[in-house]
Amino acid sequence: DGTACVNDAIGAALNIEPESAASAALPARIAVDFVIENFSPSDILTSLQAWGDLGHIFGQPGVDWTLASMDRRVGPATAVANPNFDGVTDIELFAPGSALGPNETVLMRAVIVLNTPGVYRAQFGTIGTNPRGIIFGDTSTAGLDPDGTDNDHSPDELEVTVVDLEGAIRGTVFEDTDGNGVQDAGEAVKGGITVVVTLPDGTRKTTTSNALGQFVIGALLQGDFRVQAEPPTSWTTTTPEQQVTLALGQDVDVGLIGVRRPDVDLAIDVKLIDTPTHLSDVDWQITVSNIGTLADNGPVTLDITLEKGLDTPIANGNGWTCVPNGIQLNCSIPLVVNPGTSVATVALRTRVIANETEVVRLSGSVSGSGFDPVTTNNTAEDQDVVVEGMAATGLETPGKLALALGLIMLGAALLGWSRRLAAPLR
Repeated sequence: DGTACVNDAIGAALNIEPESAASAALPARIAVDFVIENFSPSDILTSLQAWGDLGHIFGQPGVDWTLASMDRRVGPATAVANPNFDGVTDIELFAPGSALGPNETVLMRAVIVLNTPGVYRAQFGTIGTNPRGIIFGDTSTAGLDPDGTDNDHSPDELEVTVVDLEGAIRGTVFEDTDGNGVQDAGEAVKGGITVVVTLPDGTRKTTTSNALGQFVIGALLQGDFRVQAEPPTSWTTTTPEQQVTLALGQDVDVGLIGVRRPDVDLAIDVKLIDTPTHLSDVDWQITVSNIGTLADNGPVTLDITLEKGLDTPIANGNGWTCVPNGIQLNCSIPLVVNPGTSVATVALRTRVIANETEVVRLSGSVSGSGFDPVTTNNTAEDQDVVVEGMAATGLETPGKLALALGLIMLGAALLGWSRRLAAPLR
C-alpha cells in the first residue's frame, strides 16, 4: 500500500581514497567504498545494482588499471561481490538476486591499482526493488540519504589525482662472446638473464630480461641504486656493477649489460728472443694459454710456420711432440688446459738464411678439442729485420774466425820461408 511505499527508501554513498595528489604515486592503490542502505523498517530490497561503478570511474579494466581485491566489509551475507564481470566497461558489485533486509547496510570495498597518471572522477548510483515492484534509486554525495528524495541519478563528483612519483631503471642484456664488455658485431641480445637492483636500504628487486634482452625495474623512489646482472652458474658478467642515482619520478636507461657463457678461449703468443743475423741461429718462444671460462680437454695442437728467411727448426717443450712438415712444424700435447692456465712453452731454434736488411718471420696457430668462439687470438706471429754481423765476412762463428786467423798466420809463415829459401840463389 501507499504507507509501505513511503517507508521504502534506499541510500547510496561513495568514498574514494586517496583524495589528494600528494599521496597517490604510481602504481597507485586506490580504495573505493560503495555503501547501500535499506531504510525500510519492513521490506526487503532485492535486485540490487550499482550503476556507474568501477568501469565508469576508471575506464576499461586491464588497460589503465587492474582490480586488486573486492570484498564485503559490512552487511548481510546475501550481498556479495559479483565474480561475473563483463570485462569491458562494467564491473558489478552485487550478485544477481542479492538483497538487503529492513534497516540493513552493505559496504563493498574495491581495491584497484592505477597504472597511469590522471584525474579520476567517481560516478556512482544504486538501485533496489521492493516487494511491490517499486524501484528506488539514490546517488547521494554526502553519505547515506534517509529521506530517499535524492533519486535523480546525478553522478557523484569526488575526484582523485594520481601522479607518477616513482622512477624506473631499464637496460639491455647482450651475450658478450669475446668478453670485452662491448657489444661487437654479431653479439646478440640475451633473454632470460636475471637483473638485480639493490635499493638504498640494501634490499633487492629482481627481474628477467625479455626475448629482446630488455629489462625494467619500476616503483623506485629517489636515491642511490646498484644494477648488476646475475647470469646462470658458470656464466660471468663482462660489464661492472653500475651505480645509478634516481631523482623523484626519474626513468634511467643504464644501457648495455654483458654476460658471457662458459667457453674455451685458447690464445697463442709468438716471441722472437734474439736479433737475427745472416746464417746465425735464433731462438723463439711460443706460449699457449686458455683465457676462457671453460676447460679444453685436449689434445691441443700447435702449427708453427717458417714464414720467411728461416730453416732448420729444432723444437723443445715439456710434453710437446713436434713433427717437421715442410716449412711447418706440427706439435701436439695431450693435456687438459683449465681456464686461466698456460701450457708449457715451446722453445724453438731456427737458422737465419735471409740476408742483411731482409725480414725473418715466424707464425703459429693453436686449436683444441672444445668449441672456441673467439678465433682472433688463435693465431700470432713475430718478425724482425736481419742486421749486419759476422755474416758480412762469412765468419759468423768463433770457430770459423779462428780457422781464418790460423790460415792467415800459416800463409804469412809460408811466405817468410819462401823468401829465405830464395835468398841464396841471388
